[in-house]
Amino acid sequence: MEHLFLKILANEAHKGNKPSNTFKVVSINQVALAISKRFQVQCDDKHVENHMRTVKNQW
Repeated sequence: MEHLFLKILANEAHKGNKPSNTFKVVSINQVALAISKRFQVQCDDKHVENHMRTVKNQW
């Protein structure tokens, strides 16, 4: 799940949807939608933002 999460965020950054230190809302929503569809779980923007903080702290 984390691999898909990071892959989508990397693609969004490459598209220019990360103008500064944060991602645009569209990018966050796209990650949530992709994870929800792929893994049949309920995932929303708050889950994505929380996981981004977790990943950032691990690095």
